[in-house]
Amino acid sequence: MVKPLDPAVDPPEAAGFRLLGRLGTGGFGTVYLGRQSAEERGLDTLGAVKLLKSEFTEDAQHLQRFHQESKALDRCKGARIPELLVFDFGAGRQPTLATRFIPGLSLYRILESHGGALPRDTVHSVAAELVDTLSTAHGKGLLHRDLHPGNVLMTQDGPWIIDFGLTRIRGQRVTVSLDTVIGHPHFCAPEQIMGLAKTVNATDVFGIGAIVLYGLTGHPPYTGERDARAMLLRRVSGTAPDLSGLPDDRAGRLIRACLAEDPADRPTLAEVAEGFGEPGTLRLPGDVARTLAQYRSELRALLTGAGNGPDLTVPFRAGRRNWSAGAGEWPHQVVSTGHGGVVTADGGGDVRWLDAASGREQARLRDFAPPVQLCAEGALLLVCDSAGRLESWDTRARTLWWSVPAGSLPYARVVLRGQSVFLGDGTGRIHHFDAVTRRVWWRTEPLSDSGGGPAEPVAAGPRHVYLSAAQGRELLALDDEEGRACWDRAVRFPAPVPAAPLALDDGVVVADGDGGLRCLAAADGGTLWETRLGAPVVAPPVRVADTVIVGDTAGVVHCHSAKTGEEVWRAQYADGEEFFSLCADGTAVYAGGWHGRLHLLDAADGASLQSFDLGGQILATAHAPDVRTVYAAASHGSLHALPAAAGGAADGTREP
Repeated sequence: MVKPLDPAVDPPEAAGFRLLGRLGTGGFGTVYLGRQSAEERGLDTLGAVKLLKSEFTEDAQHLQRFHQESKALDRCKGARIPELLVFDFGAGRQPTLATRFIPGLSLYRILESHGGALPRDTVHSVAAELVDTLSTAHGKGLLHRDLHPGNVLMTQDGPWIIDFGLTRIRGQRVTVSLDTVIGHPHFCAPEQIMGLAKTVNATDVFGIGAIVLYGLTGHPPYTGERDARAMLLRRVSGTAPDLSGLPDDRAGRLIRACLAEDPADRPTLAEVAEGFGEPGTLRLPGDVARTLAQYRSELRALLTGAGNGPDLTVPFRAGRRNWSAGAGEWPHQVVSTGHGGVVTADGGGDVRWLDAASGREQARLRDFAPPVQLCAEGALLLVCDSAGRLESWDTRARTLWWSVPAGSLPYARVVLRGQSVFLGDGTGRIHHFDAVTRRVWWRTEPLSDSGGGPAEPVAAGPRHVYLSAAQGRELLALDDEEGRACWDRAVRFPAPVPAAPLALDDGVVVADGDGGLRCLAAADGGTLWETRLGAPVVAPPVRVADTVIVGDTAGVVHCHSAKTGEEVWRAQYADGEEFFSLCADGTAVYAGGWHGRLHLLDAADGASLQSFDLGGQILATAHAPDVRTVYAAASHGSLHALPAAAGGAADGTREP
């Protein structure tokens, strides 16, 4: 937990960070929570700011370790290791090392909150992620050499490895005495008891085995003494690891091999990775998820009290459970095809078909006139561009059902519901036809607003299709069986509606550009409820159960009852955050916007589950239930895939 600063001993600032609280104190230094302001980083950046104690600032061995850690962190960019923000090693100043703050709890705290060993699936998923991260470090020529539960931080999306103070960089000259005993005496490998010169890659393999043993059994490999010094003395005299409680199965045998006394008898890290397999969906026990959510809530309260935006983000890291892929310039549309694929459209008119598991590009459709509209339902994909080119695709076989060449339907806009297409052309006619056979069910006469502008379809409910007119200031409704008008007149709004309405069973929810949110009756357009949000909305609302959720341009996510409009919860993010896109997976809401941060919120109460820093601006999001993945397209040309939060906790309860 974050402890208040003591003005008598704690500095208010270090290396450009305003210090907000104390995270912990060790034998060689103190770590603080700090806030760094920098325009190029968008909102405030939180750092874990480590200051070397003054009594060690002239000690060559401690200064070398400090310097080693900074070099190690700088090499490991892109892994689940906190990025290096600042290293201040200047003469006359207290040595300072700041890394990105990860809002998670140590594995010690996780097991404490759970009351002991974690479920096997949870531990295996965590282990696979740790092995991936460690493989990256080894590939950069680094040995961690201090792996234990205190140096593993758990967040809702997985583990992070911290504290590279005892790292060894391959090929680098070392001046620290080779007889120095390093590592945690309850977890370190036998060769570490013999000193620095004995450590090899297999030393970290032992560390992974020790952490997994702890997760599965609730105890470290070396027991019998609680005191670290006493445990060290027992280790020096010789003692075997305690493997009690370790299951006698493939995973248990793998851990036993990892904990072999002789490094030559341990498996390689690649063999350990193969043994644990793909990380898969991380399912945390309900009590652990609640503990993490409570910690985030306490951090948000601390930051708010200190006058800072409570924006707890972690950098997005691609791995085996998630990926990043190129999506062209300004990828403004993303849809899941539902058959192992995801499709994007960029600002240059290219449509990319990517593999949902890896992000590998499978096909590219070119020469569409931007902006391009994508609609996907079941095994159908519609692609419509601004020049009137329209194509219908079978997503299972990735074959074209039919196409209409450019120029045939200028200024067309389409809405897809099931296999039904509602298309508005440049004259204001609305066409209802089958997406596969192109059989026309009905078409209307030209529909226009008072100024003669054409109406266009923007949403479709179970029995109605909704049309926008007057540059978004008016809404009409048609019966989907015959195409007749359902309302006596168009409903006019005080401000244009930039976001597509949300169609419900018996109504439609509309968020306007003046901060108004209202629900209209599908039958006659009458107002069922109306409320004020306080800021414009540009992202289409989403529905979760019996609630409607919207994000506004003031950094607030609102949740209201779909039936009454009553506020259920609201979540405030930092000033300057503007939400451009929302999606939901049934239990969590994903809100992305201007500062490139994708926020995960609990749909039940708005609690912050996680926030990812994706960079750029988040232009579009989509949820793929078939592969339990959420996609986010960023303005710098990347599509990111991350595991969806839906699926419940490891014990079968709903995560908080």
